[in-house]
Amino acid sequence: MCLTSCDHTHPQDLGEFYVLFNPWCSDDPVYLDNQAHREEYVLNEYGIVFQGLPKHIISHAWHFGQFQDDILEISLKILDSSTNFLRDPGMDCSCRNDPAYICRVLNNMIGCHKKKSILKLPPNNNSLQGANPLMWNGSVPILRQWYHNKCKPVKHGYCETLAAVMCTVMRCLGIPSRVVTGFYCPLNAVDPLIIQEVFDFTGKTLNGKEHIWRYHCWNESWMARKDISQSGADWQYLDPTPIETSKGSVCSGPVLVKSIRDGDVDTDSDGPHVFGLLNARNSAWVSQGRGKKIKIHCETQSCGQCISTKSVGSDLREDITDAYKYELGSVQEKKVLYKACRKINSRYLNAPSSEIEKDLASQRNKSLKDIGIVMKFKMANCPLYGQDVQMNWVLKNLCNEAKDRRFNLCAQALMYNGYLLDQFWKDNIHVTLGPKEGKTR
Repeated sequence: MCLTSCDHTHPQDLGEFYVLFNPWCSDDPVYLDNQAHREEYVLNEYGIVFQGLPKHIISHAWHFGQFQDDILEISLKILDSSTNFLRDPGMDCSCRNDPAYICRVLNNMIGCHKKKSILKLPPNNNSLQGANPLMWNGSVPILRQWYHNKCKPVKHGYCETLAAVMCTVMRCLGIPSRVVTGFYCPLNAVDPLIIQEVFDFTGKTLNGKEHIWRYHCWNESWMARKDISQSGADWQYLDPTPIETSKGSVCSGPVLVKSIRDGDVDTDSDGPHVFGLLNARNSAWVSQGRGKKIKIHCETQSCGQCISTKSVGSDLREDITDAYKYELGSVQEKKVLYKACRKINSRYLNAPSSEIEKDLASQRNKSLKDIGIVMKFKMANCPLYGQDVQMNWVLKNLCNEAKDRRFNLCAQALMYNGYLLDQFWKDNIHVTLGPKEGKTR
Protein backbone atom coordinates (compact mmCIF):
# COMPACT_ATOMS: atom_id res chain seq x y z
CA MET A 1 0.00 0.00 0.00
CA CYS A 2 1.26 3.51 -0.81
CA LEU A 3 0.60 6.55 1.39
CA THR A 4 0.86 10.07 -0.14
CA SER A 5 1.58 13.11 2.07
CA CYS A 6 2.96 16.53 1.03
CA ASP A 7 3.61 15.28 -2.48
CA HIS A 8 5.68 12.39 -1.08
CA THR A 9 4.64 8.79 -1.56
CA HIS A 10 5.70 6.21 0.99
CA PRO A 11 5.21 2.45 0.59
CA GLN A 12 3.60 0.87 3.65
CA ASP A 13 3.60 -2.86 4.34
CA LEU A 14 0.32 -3.82 5.98
CA GLY A 15 1.28 -7.50 6.21
CA GLU A 16 -0.27 -10.52 4.52
CA PHE A 17 -3.95 -11.33 4.32
CA TYR A 18 -5.77 -14.43 3.13
CA VAL A 19 -9.24 -14.74 1.59
CA LEU A 20 -10.99 -17.75 3.12
CA PHE A 21 -14.38 -19.33 2.49
CA ASN A 22 -17.19 -17.46 4.22
CA PRO A 23 -20.25 -19.43 5.41
CA TRP A 24 -21.85 -16.12 6.50
CA CYS A 25 -21.93 -14.84 2.90
CA SER A 26 -24.94 -15.93 0.82
CA ASP A 27 -22.87 -15.78 -2.40
CA ASP A 28 -20.26 -18.20 -1.07
CA PRO A 29 -20.55 -21.90 -2.06
CA VAL A 30 -20.22 -22.87 1.63
CA TYR A 31 -22.98 -20.54 2.81
CA LEU A 32 -24.80 -21.93 5.85
CA ASP A 33 -27.90 -19.98 6.82
CA ASN A 34 -28.18 -21.25 10.40
CA GLN A 35 -26.19 -19.31 13.02
CA ALA A 36 -26.20 -22.17 15.55
CA HIS A 37 -24.81 -24.50 12.88
CA ARG A 38 -22.12 -21.98 11.92
CA GLU A 39 -21.06 -21.73 15.53
CA GLU A 40 -20.88 -25.52 15.83
CA TYR A 41 -19.35 -26.51 12.49
CA VAL A 42 -16.99 -23.54 11.93
CA LEU A 43 -16.28 -21.74 15.22
CA ASN A 44 -16.30 -24.55 17.79
CA GLU A 45 -12.75 -25.71 18.59
CA TYR A 46 -13.91 -28.61 20.74
CA GLY A 47 -15.88 -31.66 19.72
CA ILE A 48 -16.74 -35.31 20.27
CA VAL A 49 -15.72 -38.35 18.23
CA PHE A 50 -17.87 -41.46 18.74
CA GLN A 51 -16.41 -44.97 18.92
CA GLY A 52 -17.34 -48.45 20.16
CA LEU A 53 -20.25 -50.63 19.08
CA PRO A 54 -23.90 -49.86 18.24
CA LYS A 55 -25.02 -51.11 21.66
CA HIS A 56 -22.09 -49.51 23.47
CA ILE A 57 -21.27 -46.15 21.87
CA ILE A 58 -18.61 -44.19 23.73
CA SER A 59 -17.56 -40.53 23.44
CA HIS A 60 -13.99 -39.37 22.89
CA ALA A 61 -13.35 -35.65 23.43
CA TRP A 62 -11.32 -33.90 20.71
CA HIS A 63 -9.67 -30.49 20.48
CA PHE A 64 -9.82 -29.32 16.86
CA GLY A 65 -7.94 -26.07 17.57
CA GLN A 66 -8.56 -24.51 14.16
CA PHE A 67 -7.91 -20.99 15.50
CA GLN A 68 -4.59 -21.70 17.20
CA ASP A 69 -1.83 -19.29 16.12
CA ASP A 70 -0.08 -21.38 13.47
CA ILE A 71 -2.86 -23.64 12.19
CA LEU A 72 -3.78 -21.41 9.22
CA GLU A 73 -0.13 -21.30 8.16
CA ILE A 74 0.09 -25.09 8.46
CA SER A 75 -3.18 -25.57 6.54
CA LEU A 76 -1.86 -23.48 3.65
CA LYS A 77 1.41 -25.43 3.78
CA ILE A 78 -0.61 -28.63 3.33
CA LEU A 79 -2.17 -27.21 0.17
CA ASP A 80 1.24 -26.05 -1.10
CA SER A 81 2.68 -29.54 -0.52
CA SER A 82 0.13 -31.26 -2.74
CA THR A 83 1.05 -32.88 -6.03
CA ASN A 84 -1.28 -30.47 -7.89
CA PHE A 85 0.51 -27.38 -6.54
CA LEU A 86 3.99 -28.77 -7.18
CA ARG A 87 3.03 -29.72 -10.73
CA ASP A 88 1.30 -26.44 -11.67
CA PRO A 89 1.07 -23.74 -8.95
CA GLY A 90 -0.92 -21.35 -11.13
CA MET A 91 -3.59 -23.89 -12.00
CA ASP A 92 -3.80 -25.11 -8.40
CA CYS A 93 -4.23 -21.62 -6.92
CA SER A 94 -6.84 -20.69 -9.53
CA CYS A 95 -8.95 -23.67 -8.39
CA ARG A 96 -8.80 -22.89 -4.68
CA ASN A 97 -12.06 -20.93 -4.78
CA ASP A 98 -13.81 -24.27 -5.31
CA PRO A 99 -14.47 -26.10 -2.00
CA ALA A 100 -14.87 -29.44 -3.79
CA TYR A 101 -11.36 -29.04 -5.23
CA ILE A 102 -10.00 -28.20 -1.77
CA CYS A 103 -11.71 -31.34 -0.41
CA ARG A 104 -10.02 -33.60 -2.92
CA VAL A 105 -6.59 -32.09 -2.30
CA LEU A 106 -6.90 -32.32 1.49
CA ASN A 107 -8.39 -35.82 1.33
CA ASN A 108 -5.27 -36.99 -0.47
CA MET A 109 -2.87 -35.05 1.74
CA ILE A 110 -4.28 -36.22 5.06
CA GLY A 111 -3.67 -39.94 4.57
CA CYS A 112 -2.81 -40.92 0.99
CA HIS A 113 0.16 -38.84 -0.19
CA LYS A 114 3.15 -41.16 -0.61
CA LYS A 115 5.73 -38.87 1.02
CA LYS A 116 4.01 -35.93 2.71
CA SER A 117 0.71 -37.22 4.09
CA ILE A 118 -0.16 -35.85 7.53
CA LEU A 119 -0.74 -39.25 9.12
CA LYS A 120 0.03 -42.88 8.50
CA LEU A 121 -2.05 -45.85 9.57
CA PRO A 122 -0.05 -48.40 11.61
CA PRO A 123 1.05 -51.20 9.25
CA ASN A 124 -0.65 -54.46 10.25
CA ASN A 125 -1.94 -52.62 13.33
CA ASN A 126 1.61 -52.46 14.68
CA SER A 127 2.28 -49.01 16.12
CA LEU A 128 5.57 -49.85 17.88
CA GLN A 129 7.51 -47.64 15.46
CA GLY A 130 5.44 -44.57 16.29
CA ALA A 131 2.81 -43.16 18.62
CA ASN A 132 -0.10 -45.26 19.81
CA PRO A 133 -3.03 -44.04 17.64
CA LEU A 134 -5.28 -44.04 20.71
CA MET A 135 -3.15 -41.46 22.55
CA TRP A 136 -4.28 -38.48 20.44
CA ASN A 137 -7.02 -36.16 21.71
CA GLY A 138 -6.41 -33.15 19.48
CA SER A 139 -5.37 -32.12 15.98
CA VAL A 140 -2.91 -29.33 16.86
CA PRO A 141 0.01 -31.53 18.10
CA ILE A 142 -0.32 -33.70 14.99
CA LEU A 143 -0.31 -30.78 12.56
CA ARG A 144 2.58 -29.07 14.33
CA GLN A 145 4.64 -32.26 14.39
CA TRP A 146 4.11 -32.71 10.64
CA TYR A 147 5.00 -29.06 9.94
CA HIS A 148 8.13 -28.88 12.11
CA ASN A 149 9.38 -32.29 10.95
CA LYS A 150 9.76 -31.18 7.32
CA CYS A 151 6.32 -32.48 6.30
CA LYS A 152 7.06 -36.08 7.18
CA PRO A 153 4.02 -38.23 8.04
CA VAL A 154 3.12 -38.52 11.70
CA LYS A 155 3.02 -42.11 12.94
CA HIS A 156 0.36 -43.21 13.68
CA GLY A 157 -3.38 -42.53 13.48
CA TYR A 158 -6.62 -44.44 13.07
CA CYS A 159 -9.65 -43.38 11.03
CA GLU A 160 -10.99 -41.10 13.77
CA THR A 161 -7.63 -39.28 13.92
CA LEU A 162 -7.56 -38.69 10.16
CA ALA A 163 -11.19 -37.51 10.08
CA ALA A 164 -10.68 -35.14 13.02
CA VAL A 165 -7.50 -33.62 11.56
CA MET A 166 -9.29 -33.06 8.26
CA CYS A 167 -12.17 -31.42 10.12
CA THR A 168 -9.68 -29.03 11.76
CA VAL A 169 -8.18 -27.93 8.44
CA MET A 170 -11.56 -27.56 6.76
CA ARG A 171 -12.92 -25.38 9.58
CA CYS A 172 -9.72 -23.35 9.56
CA LEU A 173 -10.32 -22.57 5.87
CA GLY A 174 -13.93 -21.57 6.57
CA ILE A 175 -15.69 -24.71 5.33
CA PRO A 176 -18.35 -26.05 7.78
CA SER A 177 -17.35 -29.58 8.76
CA ARG A 178 -18.06 -32.33 11.27
CA VAL A 179 -16.77 -35.79 12.17
CA VAL A 180 -19.23 -38.67 11.60
CA THR A 181 -19.06 -42.26 12.86
CA GLY A 182 -20.78 -45.30 11.38
CA PHE A 183 -20.79 -48.79 12.90
CA TYR A 184 -20.04 -52.05 11.06
CA CYS A 185 -18.48 -50.66 7.90
CA PRO A 186 -16.57 -52.75 5.29
CA LEU A 187 -13.78 -50.66 3.76
CA ASN A 188 -12.11 -53.12 1.39
CA ALA A 189 -15.09 -55.07 0.10
CA VAL A 190 -14.71 -56.95 -3.18
CA ASP A 191 -18.47 -56.76 -3.83
CA PRO A 192 -20.02 -53.47 -2.63
CA LEU A 193 -23.36 -55.16 -1.87
CA ILE A 194 -22.43 -58.36 -0.01
CA ILE A 195 -19.57 -59.09 2.39
CA GLN A 196 -18.52 -62.71 2.68
CA GLU A 197 -16.75 -63.78 5.87
CA VAL A 198 -15.27 -67.26 5.44
CA PHE A 199 -14.40 -69.61 8.32
CA ASP A 200 -12.71 -72.99 8.52
CA PHE A 201 -14.39 -75.96 10.25
CA THR A 202 -12.96 -74.89 13.65
CA GLY A 203 -14.50 -71.41 13.37
CA LYS A 204 -11.26 -69.60 12.57
CA THR A 205 -11.70 -66.66 10.16
CA LEU A 206 -10.00 -67.06 6.78
CA ASN A 207 -10.68 -63.59 5.38
CA GLY A 208 -7.88 -61.70 3.68
CA LYS A 209 -8.20 -57.91 3.39
CA GLU A 210 -12.02 -57.92 3.38
CA HIS A 211 -12.76 -56.86 6.95
CA ILE A 212 -15.73 -55.22 8.61
CA TRP A 213 -14.67 -52.33 10.82
CA ARG A 214 -16.53 -52.26 14.15
CA TYR A 215 -16.75 -48.51 13.62
CA HIS A 216 -15.43 -46.10 11.03
CA CYS A 217 -15.09 -42.30 11.11
CA TRP A 218 -15.20 -39.90 8.20
CA ASN A 219 -15.74 -36.19 7.61
CA GLU A 220 -18.75 -34.29 6.31
CA SER A 221 -18.40 -30.82 4.83
CA TRP A 222 -21.11 -28.36 3.77
CA MET A 223 -20.92 -26.88 0.27
CA ALA A 224 -22.57 -26.40 -3.09
CA ARG A 225 -20.68 -28.22 -5.85
CA LYS A 226 -20.55 -26.87 -9.38
CA ASP A 227 -18.97 -30.12 -10.66
CA ILE A 228 -22.32 -31.92 -10.20
CA SER A 229 -24.46 -28.83 -10.94
CA GLN A 230 -25.69 -28.70 -7.35
CA SER A 231 -27.90 -25.64 -6.87
CA GLY A 232 -27.80 -25.39 -3.07
CA ALA A 233 -25.29 -26.40 -0.43
CA ASP A 234 -25.58 -29.73 1.36
CA TRP A 235 -23.46 -32.22 3.29
CA GLN A 236 -20.73 -34.06 1.39
CA TYR A 237 -19.11 -37.32 2.49
CA LEU A 238 -15.28 -37.11 2.72
CA ASP A 239 -13.10 -39.98 3.89
CA PRO A 240 -9.34 -39.41 4.26
CA THR A 241 -8.72 -43.00 5.44
CA PRO A 242 -6.92 -44.73 2.54
CA ILE A 243 -8.30 -47.93 1.05
CA GLU A 244 -6.27 -50.35 -1.03
CA THR A 245 -7.22 -50.74 -4.70
CA SER A 246 -5.57 -52.09 -7.83
CA LYS A 247 -4.34 -48.51 -8.40
CA GLY A 248 -2.84 -48.19 -4.92
CA SER A 249 -4.10 -46.30 -1.87
CA VAL A 250 -7.00 -43.94 -2.55
CA CYS A 251 -9.38 -41.81 -0.47
CA SER A 252 -13.10 -41.29 -1.02
CA GLY A 253 -15.10 -38.16 -1.70
CA PRO A 254 -16.59 -35.76 -1.99
CA VAL A 255 -19.86 -37.67 -2.35
CA LEU A 256 -23.22 -35.95 -1.91
CA VAL A 257 -24.82 -37.58 1.16
CA LYS A 258 -28.31 -37.23 -0.28
CA SER A 259 -27.27 -39.19 -3.38
CA ILE A 260 -26.28 -42.15 -1.18
CA ARG A 261 -29.66 -42.13 0.58
CA ASP A 262 -31.50 -42.01 -2.77
CA GLY A 263 -29.38 -44.66 -4.50
CA ASP A 264 -27.97 -42.24 -7.09
CA VAL A 265 -24.56 -43.86 -6.83
CA ASP A 266 -23.47 -42.61 -10.25
CA THR A 267 -23.54 -38.96 -9.11
CA ASP A 268 -19.94 -39.35 -7.91
CA SER A 269 -17.28 -41.87 -8.88
CA ASP A 270 -16.97 -43.03 -5.26
CA GLY A 271 -20.74 -43.47 -4.93
CA PRO A 272 -20.80 -47.30 -5.25
CA HIS A 273 -18.07 -47.68 -2.61
CA VAL A 274 -19.82 -45.40 -0.10
CA PHE A 275 -23.22 -46.99 -0.74
CA GLY A 276 -21.75 -50.43 -0.08
CA LEU A 277 -19.96 -49.17 3.03
CA LEU A 278 -23.34 -48.30 4.55
CA ASN A 279 -25.73 -50.80 2.96
CA ALA A 280 -23.89 -54.07 2.29
CA ARG A 281 -25.14 -57.28 3.90
CA ASN A 282 -22.72 -59.51 5.80
CA SER A 283 -22.83 -63.27 5.25
CA ALA A 284 -20.87 -66.07 6.93
CA TRP A 285 -19.59 -69.11 5.05
CA VAL A 286 -17.74 -72.30 5.99
CA SER A 287 -14.94 -73.38 3.69
CA GLN A 288 -15.24 -76.91 2.32
CA GLY A 289 -11.81 -76.86 0.69
CA ARG A 290 -10.87 -76.72 -3.00
CA GLY A 291 -12.65 -73.39 -3.43
CA LYS A 292 -16.02 -74.66 -2.18
CA LYS A 293 -18.02 -73.16 0.68
CA ILE A 294 -21.50 -73.24 2.19
CA LYS A 295 -23.47 -70.31 3.63
CA ILE A 296 -24.42 -70.60 7.29
CA HIS A 297 -25.72 -67.12 8.16
CA CYS A 298 -26.55 -63.66 6.82
CA GLU A 299 -26.96 -60.61 9.04
CA THR A 300 -30.48 -59.21 8.96
CA GLN A 301 -29.16 -55.69 9.63
CA SER A 302 -27.13 -54.03 6.89
CA CYS A 303 -23.78 -52.38 7.47
CA GLY A 304 -23.64 -48.71 8.41
CA GLN A 305 -25.63 -48.69 11.66
CA CYS A 306 -26.20 -45.86 14.17
CA ILE A 307 -24.50 -43.17 12.06
CA SER A 308 -23.60 -40.54 14.63
CA THR A 309 -22.20 -37.05 15.08
CA LYS A 310 -22.03 -34.46 17.85
CA SER A 311 -25.24 -32.52 18.42
CA VAL A 312 -25.33 -28.80 17.74
CA GLY A 313 -24.69 -26.87 20.94
CA SER A 314 -24.23 -29.90 23.21
CA ASP A 315 -22.05 -32.98 23.72
CA LEU A 316 -24.93 -35.36 23.13
CA ARG A 317 -24.94 -37.82 20.22
CA GLU A 318 -27.13 -37.04 17.21
CA ASP A 319 -28.20 -40.02 15.12
CA ILE A 320 -28.14 -39.03 11.44
CA THR A 321 -28.69 -42.50 9.94
CA ASP A 322 -31.82 -41.28 8.15
CA ALA A 323 -29.68 -38.79 6.20
CA TYR A 324 -27.86 -41.75 4.61
CA LYS A 325 -30.56 -44.43 4.29
CA TYR A 326 -34.27 -45.06 4.60
CA GLU A 327 -35.70 -47.29 7.32
CA LEU A 328 -34.68 -50.93 6.90
CA GLY A 329 -37.47 -52.96 5.29
CA SER A 330 -39.48 -49.93 4.14
CA VAL A 331 -40.79 -49.67 0.58
CA GLN A 332 -38.51 -46.70 -0.08
CA GLU A 333 -35.45 -48.59 1.19
CA LYS A 334 -36.14 -51.46 -1.21
CA LYS A 335 -36.64 -49.10 -4.17
CA VAL A 336 -33.29 -47.43 -3.42
CA LEU A 337 -31.57 -50.81 -3.11
CA TYR A 338 -32.94 -51.96 -6.48
CA LYS A 339 -31.84 -48.69 -8.10
CA ALA A 340 -28.33 -48.97 -6.66
CA CYS A 341 -28.05 -52.64 -7.71
CA ARG A 342 -28.81 -51.69 -11.31
CA LYS A 343 -26.10 -49.02 -11.28
CA ILE A 344 -23.45 -51.03 -9.41
CA ASN A 345 -23.88 -54.48 -10.97
CA SER A 346 -24.15 -54.60 -14.77
CA ARG A 347 -26.11 -57.87 -14.75
CA TYR A 348 -28.97 -56.02 -13.04
CA LEU A 349 -28.91 -53.14 -15.52
CA ASN A 350 -32.26 -53.97 -17.15
CA ALA A 351 -33.48 -56.50 -14.59
CA PRO A 352 -36.98 -56.16 -13.10
CA SER A 353 -37.22 -55.59 -9.36
CA SER A 354 -38.61 -59.11 -8.89
CA GLU A 355 -35.41 -60.65 -10.24
CA ILE A 356 -33.21 -58.52 -7.99
CA GLU A 357 -35.41 -59.36 -4.99
CA LYS A 358 -35.13 -63.06 -5.81
CA ASP A 359 -31.33 -62.85 -5.75
CA LEU A 360 -31.36 -60.88 -2.51
CA ALA A 361 -33.77 -63.37 -0.93
CA SER A 362 -31.40 -66.23 -1.76
CA GLN A 363 -28.75 -64.57 0.40
CA ARG A 364 -31.00 -64.37 3.46
CA ASN A 365 -31.18 -66.86 6.31
CA LYS A 366 -33.41 -69.89 6.35
CA SER A 367 -36.47 -69.70 8.56
CA LEU A 368 -36.12 -70.90 12.15
CA LYS A 369 -38.22 -74.03 11.48
CA ASP A 370 -35.77 -75.03 8.73
CA ILE A 371 -32.71 -74.55 10.94
CA GLY A 372 -33.76 -76.95 13.67
CA ILE A 373 -31.38 -75.65 16.34
CA VAL A 374 -30.69 -72.07 17.39
CA MET A 375 -27.98 -70.89 19.72
CA LYS A 376 -26.63 -67.69 21.23
CA PHE A 377 -24.07 -66.50 23.75
CA LYS A 378 -25.04 -64.51 26.83
CA MET A 379 -22.78 -62.65 29.23
CA ALA A 380 -22.79 -64.38 32.62
CA ASN A 381 -21.06 -61.50 34.38
CA CYS A 382 -20.19 -57.84 33.93
CA PRO A 383 -16.38 -58.03 34.04
CA LEU A 384 -14.06 -55.21 34.94
CA TYR A 385 -10.69 -54.73 33.27
CA GLY A 386 -8.40 -57.59 34.28
CA GLN A 387 -11.23 -59.99 35.14
CA ASP A 388 -12.19 -63.10 33.20
CA VAL A 389 -15.19 -62.91 30.89
CA GLN A 390 -17.81 -65.56 31.63
CA MET A 391 -20.19 -66.58 28.85
CA ASN A 392 -23.22 -68.86 28.77
CA TRP A 393 -23.88 -70.88 25.64
CA VAL A 394 -27.64 -71.24 25.12
CA LEU A 395 -29.04 -73.87 22.71
CA LYS A 396 -32.64 -74.62 21.76
CA ASN A 397 -34.00 -77.53 19.73
CA LEU A 398 -36.98 -76.27 17.71
CA CYS A 399 -37.95 -79.69 16.37
CA ASN A 400 -40.22 -82.45 17.69
CA GLU A 401 -37.43 -85.03 17.44
CA ALA A 402 -34.14 -85.32 19.34
CA LYS A 403 -30.98 -83.78 17.90
CA ASP A 404 -27.46 -85.14 18.33
CA ARG A 405 -24.77 -82.68 17.22
CA ARG A 406 -21.08 -81.90 17.56
CA PHE A 407 -20.07 -78.23 17.72
CA ASN A 408 -16.74 -76.57 17.00
CA LEU A 409 -16.28 -73.43 19.11
CA CYS A 410 -13.43 -70.94 19.11
CA ALA A 411 -12.49 -67.43 20.24
CA GLN A 412 -10.28 -65.09 18.25
CA ALA A 413 -9.14 -61.55 19.08
CA LEU A 414 -10.40 -58.83 16.76
CA MET A 415 -9.26 -55.22 16.34
CA TYR A 416 -11.75 -52.39 15.79
CA ASN A 417 -10.92 -52.34 12.07
CA GLY A 418 -11.60 -56.05 11.61
CA TYR A 419 -7.93 -57.01 11.71
CA LEU A 420 -7.66 -60.50 13.20
CA LEU A 421 -5.26 -61.56 15.90
CA ASP A 422 -4.47 -65.09 17.06
CA GLN A 423 -7.08 -67.66 17.97
CA PHE A 424 -6.72 -68.08 21.75
CA TRP A 425 -9.34 -70.74 22.53
CA LYS A 426 -11.14 -73.57 20.78
CA ASP A 427 -13.16 -76.60 21.79
CA ASN A 428 -15.14 -79.47 20.31
CA ILE A 429 -18.35 -80.25 22.21
CA HIS A 430 -20.91 -83.03 21.75
CA VAL A 431 -24.51 -82.08 22.64
CA THR A 432 -27.73 -84.10 22.67
CA LEU A 433 -31.02 -82.18 22.74
CA GLY A 434 -34.41 -83.76 23.27
CA PRO A 435 -37.54 -82.57 21.41
CA LYS A 436 -38.08 -78.83 22.05
CA GLU A 437 -35.35 -78.98 24.70
CA GLY A 438 -33.15 -76.05 25.65
CA LYS A 439 -29.77 -76.21 27.36
CA THR A 440 -27.39 -73.67 28.84
CA ARG A 441 -23.71 -74.52 29.21
